[in-house]
Amino acid sequence: MDDTERFPVRSFYSLRGPINNIDENAVPDGIDTIDIIHVPPPVDELTDEEDLDEDVIDDEFADPSFLPPEVSGTVELHQYEETRSKDASDTEYEQPQKKTKSTKSCSIKWKKKDQIFSSQTQQNAERRREELKLKLRGKCDVELFELFLTDELLEIIVDQSEKYATQKNRHGFSLTSNCQKKFLGILLFSGYRKLPSEWHYWSLDEDLDTGLVRNSMPRNRYTEIKRYLHFANNENAAQNTKDKAFKLRPVMDYLNKKFRAFGIFSRELSIDEQIVTYYGKHGLKQFLRGKPIRFGFKQWILCCGSTGYCYQMNLYQGKEERNSDCTFEETLRGKVVLEMIQHLDIHSDHEIYMDNFFTSHKLLAYMKDIGIRLTGTTRANRTAKCPLQSDKDMKQNGRGSYDYRVDENNEILFVKWNDNNMFTMGSNHQSITPLGSAKRWCRKDNKTILIPQPKFYC
Repeated sequence: MDDTERFPVRSFYSLRGPINNIDENAVPDGIDTIDIIHVPPPVDELTDEEDLDEDVIDDEFADPSFLPPEVSGTVELHQYEETRSKDASDTEYEQPQKKTKSTKSCSIKWKKKDQIFSSQTQQNAERRREELKLKLRGKCDVELFELFLTDELLEIIVDQSEKYATQKNRHGFSLTSNCQKKFLGILLFSGYRKLPSEWHYWSLDEDLDTGLVRNSMPRNRYTEIKRYLHFANNENAAQNTKDKAFKLRPVMDYLNKKFRAFGIFSRELSIDEQIVTYYGKHGLKQFLRGKPIRFGFKQWILCCGSTGYCYQMNLYQGKEERNSDCTFEETLRGKVVLEMIQHLDIHSDHEIYMDNFFTSHKLLAYMKDIGIRLTGTTRANRTAKCPLQSDKDMKQNGRGSYDYRVDENNEILFVKWNDNNMFTMGSNHQSITPLGSAKRWCRKDNKTILIPQPKFYC
């Protein structure tokens, strides 16, 4: 019988767990060695949680007696029996080896030099933008709005609303596109003309009177349309159990098609998240700590980097089950990026920018291989062990100092810049020169100063 069978390994999720176990339970006879081993999580594993503060524990000021309540990965308690016999007391005792997670050796060679990238952005996107301006010139705001809220979309809403009313045994309910358009107009109007309650839009009081709403539709008719408003057939719900946004899918798909009706005419694109404010009860509602809008529905969007015009949106439906050894394409950030870039017609026409939730060395290399230029802020543990200076050394060099390294094989550049805080960015198409400058307030001199700024921070 081996030691593993006699003394099973116990796993915990905090450092306090094995310590309490040793204190509370007597050590079995014959135990010579007790090891507490931290088994790290898989490399580059990312969860869907975004509210983690990575600066909670500062190594410089940490209390040695402090034990964090939880650790990444697991903590294992190993107990080993004394193996040396009296007759073999002179034999060298071999300490059991600790568990280590096998990883591939890093073959990336980093060099400190400014990279001159080979690929350049084409001007086709700018040409499409100019053609679109000529096509839409002279149209008023309502005409532009009706390019998205078309008669076809209104017919979809009318048809599904009437089906839903029939399913609810309300056979006398009827709706027209014109009536549906008035209903949507009241919703848009109430978005910027706030009143204490919905019923007050039909009030005759002098301080509440809204003739525009009262004259367009009776209150009871408005309430009836709102009760039976529907976008999808409930009879198809059984075939769409995995799609939590099933009831909104027809409208979302139609709008996404209309958003791209003129082509993707922006050279600079951004992949990011968007929050639709919502304070009610719903399974898809998210809470994002530290955000301006903390409660609502989260969407992934592909939009213009300068104007914010949306080309593609997709509702986030919560954390998905996946294996711990999943590939980059199977992670949340990988799925979002790959889904968004499939809508690009010509990769060389665009540059994509994103935040540190998405950006990593793997993503930059993947995008480089398929011809997409990418730049974004990144986290320190996603730079493939790029040997940039530590934060402590950068602070000693003062504000405006920077350090950079280039992966020559993949043409990837990482730059760390000391501004008010440390920022690390990666790019597969931009360089750090020519250097720019940024205005910052200096408390020491009590005046505004100029500090150096690498090119793609400008």
